[in-house]
Amino acid sequence: MVAAKFKFEGKKISVRKLEKIWRSLTTKTFPNGKIRAFILDNREIERIWREMEGSGRIVAFDDDGNIIPPNENTGATITIVTYPNGTTGWLILIKKNSFCSIEENLKHELNHMINGEIMLDRSINLKRK
Repeated sequence: MVAAKFKFEGKKISVRKLEKIWRSLTTKTFPNGKIRAFILDNREIERIWREMEGSGRIVAFDDDGNIIPPNENTGATITIVTYPNGTTGWLILIKKNSFCSIEENLKHELNHMINGEIMLDRSINLKRK
């Protein structure tokens, strides 16, 4: 995986909202300080996805669990990042005009974390039924 820095403009989703959705999905402890989420307009998110794809840092999956590049149907993605303070965490990027609501996208991405499918050591363990 290639180290890269990304700058983007978007609306930050509050930790309070992330924690509320997390608690509606699981009794596991919320990983405070390790999850950040943003809503970006279509042009901005597609720019970031192109840059991240080139660095090997983007994670999107098809219905069978295969890693694919994000496309026009992708509503949200999750990636592992190292924040400026040195903390490794998850970064969720949500397309402003996604087919799904912000809450639905957050539930979906948070479930990847809760289920141990996308780990902070950058391993991916999709469990398809």
